[in-house]
Amino acid sequence: MCGHTALPHVICHEIAGASADELRVWLLGHGALVEGTLGAGGAILIRGADIGSPDAFRTVCTALTPELRSYAGGGSPRTHVGGGIYTSTEYAARASIPLHIEASYLPRMPSRVWFYCETPPEEGGETPLGDMSLIAARLDPVHLERWRSAGVLYVTNLHGGQGFGRSWMDTYETSDRAVVEHHLAAHGASFRWKADGGLRVELRAPATRRHPRTGQEVWVNQAINWHPYHLGAQSFAALEQAFGDIGNFPKSAFFGDGTPISREQFAEIAQALDTVETTFEWQADDILLVDNERVAHGRRPYRGARSIYVALS
Repeated sequence: MCGHTALPHVICHEIAGASADELRVWLLGHGALVEGTLGAGGAILIRGADIGSPDAFRTVCTALTPELRSYAGGGSPRTHVGGGIYTSTEYAARASIPLHIEASYLPRMPSRVWFYCETPPEEGGETPLGDMSLIAARLDPVHLERWRSAGVLYVTNLHGGQGFGRSWMDTYETSDRAVVEHHLAAHGASFRWKADGGLRVELRAPATRRHPRTGQEVWVNQAINWHPYHLGAQSFAALEQAFGDIGNFPKSAFFGDGTPISREQFAEIAQALDTVETTFEWQADDILLVDNERVAHGRRPYRGARSIYVALS
């Protein structure tokens, strides 16, 4: 094991120069060590192997997590490159993505998230990490109890092929409405087809959950990411002019009972997330494995080409 900061823990000497197949064999033989290290710290950076492609990345992922999950219905724009491997969130390079637990709006969210760096950015583009078991202690107890009791309501308005934001066809990776409805019903979502061919989806989920192995309370939601406040005042005003009520924006978040999240409540959460954030600089062929039930990730703005792939399990 190499020297490292708290997040992530770095493994490098043991796998230096290993091909994807060799790294897979190493992981199969050291699964208990990797799981123990992940359980202790929440994130592992595997550095120094020779991976080379998204397909080879899949070979590595399936050593420890044989079944990779589909991202169909996910809240961020991505491209499915095949076999459960997706591009990382395709937002503009100048945009920041706040810390979040992946797909925490679903009843059964992924337990692990894998990342693979094919091409590191010229500047910036880090994937910050943060231990969400530390957030509750940083919130006003009264506010925290409000989040615990109400949870989060996630609202998505998807267009039917033309419009701002994402289409429901891209989001659910199908043009078959019946398939979409089956998916939504399986996840307990409320939905409504619109007269213009669009789709409105509402999902309610807890703001915190107990970690399945440690029992710790973990801040497990994407309220900050989904709420348009994080886009900044100028973008928020433009969306308000285009869509009117915040509930009609392409994405928005509320307390679970439908009441608005105030700017003060938003700022409190954002500040708490900032206090636990740590990061590292990507190198080509880096693989990052994250305990998605405890550790959140985000993205910083960047310059130059950036090619990061993601797998969920």
